[in-house]
Amino acid sequence: MEIPPGQYSRDEIIDKLNSVLSAQGAPVKAEEGDDGRLRLSHKTMGNHPITNLSGPARGSLFYEEHGAEDEDPSIRIQYSSVVDDHTYIDRPPMSTSFLGINSVTVTKPKYARKALDRIQGALDKVSEVRSYFGAKQNAIEHVINRNNNTSENTQAAESRIRDADMAKEMVEHSKHQILMQSGLAMLSQANSSTQSVLQLLQ
Repeated sequence: MEIPPGQYSRDEIIDKLNSVLSAQGAPVKAEEGDDGRLRLSHKTMGNHPITNLSGPARGSLFYEEHGAEDEDPSIRIQYSSVVDDHTYIDRPPMSTSFLGINSVTVTKPKYARKALDRIQGALDKVSEVRSYFGAKQNAIEHVINRNNNTSENTQAAESRIRDADMAKEMVEHSKHQILMQSGLAMLSQANSSTQSVLQLLQ
């Protein structure tokens, strides 16, 4: 990344840096800090590893973020017994430092204007995170309703299966009773016939 030599004011340098960074597709924004120093920050919240920059500037001005690789701050929620039926909920670090309002000052008009911009940016980030959590909450409530319906259907099916088994057992029991009574009646009739024959023979 090179800036053509020349005389630049502070604002012109920042504008030039931003135009060069934008041309290279870097997710970085240059701005003046409260202490008057140049500050480079990501344009959007979250972890954004800088992989599309090379040269000495990368080692001296930028840094690699390994937080997402070393420790995943997200929460995994399992929806059902199916392994792939789950979702992740990210937990952005919503601190004043992350929101960019940990060092605002209003001692001068220009600082007050920057403070207003920072506060507005922080409100936008908070709204974005709230929208994200709201969407996740709606999705989870939908899954809860789906699981409740599945549970009710399973219980109803189990009840029908148990009722069907009981009816089958009752039919089997009745069949055995009828066979037993029929057998006893046949034996009784056979005994009666034998007695009659013996009486005739006498």
